Amino acid sequence: MEAAEFKTQLDAAKQQKLGLEDRVKHLEGALKGCTHQLRVVREEQEQCIHEIVVKKTREYDELRAEMNAKLAEASQLLAHTHNELTVSRADANALTLALKVCHERPTIDFLI
Repeated sequence: MEAAEFKTQLDAAKQQKLGLEDRVKHLEGALKGCTHQLRVVREEQEQCIHEIVVKKTREYDELRAEMNAKLAEASQLLAHTHNELTVSRADANALTLALKVCHERPTIDFLI
């Protein structure tokens, strides 16, 4: 009878082993599926990040070009204003000299 008990235990152990092997195969398949999903999600995120970087780089380049154009325009305006100021100073100096001459002329006429 002892041999029959061992045989029963052996059969039960074999059945348990087969059940566990099936469970392991199922879990390996599930793990493989999860790994695949993770890979797909990572690739999608990398693609999304790449698209955002490209978009932001384009926006940055456009903004930089716009700022450079505005800077060039401001530099031209500054140069033009500087030239006008230089002319205005020259005109003011000439006017001051003319007024001085007009003011001193009666004194000169008086001395002559």
